[in-house]
Order: sequence, then C-alpha cells, then structure tokens
Amino acid sequence: MLWFISSVGQLFVGFLAVVLVHTFGHYYAARSIVGIPASEIRLQVTAVPLNVAFRDDEEWLSPVEYDRYRAAYDQHDPDGEHFERFVAAGDLFQTGLLVPAALVTAVAGFPAIASLIVVVSLLTTTVYVVYDVVMSLYAGAPRGTYSALWTTMRLFPVVLLAGIVFLHLGVFHFV
Repeated sequence: MLWFISSVGQLFVGFLAVVLVHTFGHYYAARSIVGIPASEIRLQVTAVPLNVAFRDDEEWLSPVEYDRYRAAYDQHDPDGEHFERFVAAGDLFQTGLLVPAALVTAVAGFPAIASLIVVVSLLTTTVYVVYDVVMSLYAGAPRGTYSALWTTMRLFPVVLLAGIVFLHLGVFHFV
C-alpha cells in the first residue's frame, strides 16, 4: 500500500512539474516573442489551473475571462501577429523540453524514468484538452489552448495536437 501512495505522489508531483513547464512556455512566449513587459504579465501558480495572467489596470485577468483576457493581450499585439505562437507555446515548450529529456534519459539507461516522463506529459496534455473542451462548451467561450486556437485557425489546433501526440508516442515506442 505504501508503494501505491508513493507512486501516486510521484505522479502528482510529475503532473505539477509538467503543468509548470507548460505554463512557463506561455509566459516565455509572451515576454520574448510578443514583448509583453514583466509588469504586465505574471504566472499565477496558485490558480487552478495554473495560468498566465495579464494586467488590466489594477486587476489580473486569467484566461477564464477570455474576452477581457484577449483584450488585455491585444494591447501588446494589436494585429494578433503573435497570438497563435503565444497560445501554442505552452504545448510546444512542454513537448520541446520533455520529449528530448525522455530520449536522453532512455539513452542514458533509464527507460522506466523516460517512459514516465512521456506518459505524464501526455496525460497532462490529455487533461488540458479535456478541460478545454468541457469548459469551453460549458462557458460558450474559449477556455484553453485548443479552443483559443480554434477561434483563429480551425486546422491548426488539430495539427498541433496530432503532432504532439505523435512525438510522445514515437518516443514512448522508442523507449
């Protein structure tokens, strides 16, 4: 029984680590690609789900308030030139960091750890997609990466998700 509790705890910590990596990807893109100043953006690590918040006057907006959130984003990218990059950056950063980390871990002789990295990353993506779909349908407005991308380019979120799943499963098969 102690083994099970320890394993569940490790999975939970792994899940939180992946969520943090994912959220940091959005933050990094907003700061480096979009050019949003640090005073106008922050990681909300105590929020559920973790997110990147934008300042709107004296208030911090989360993606849950999509219309206001998008308006706050648009102040820094009025033409929407970088919007898709910002939104996709969480998944791209997560995949770009964890898939190679799993490969290196496997080649270094730790296939169980490599498999765990891939599985936790893919499960985290699954949780994000399910949350996104359910909450977006419930709210009638985008609530995550894929629904936000769906509002701009319908094919892009499908291709993005397929690519992410393909890379994860390819590495899992290699391991």
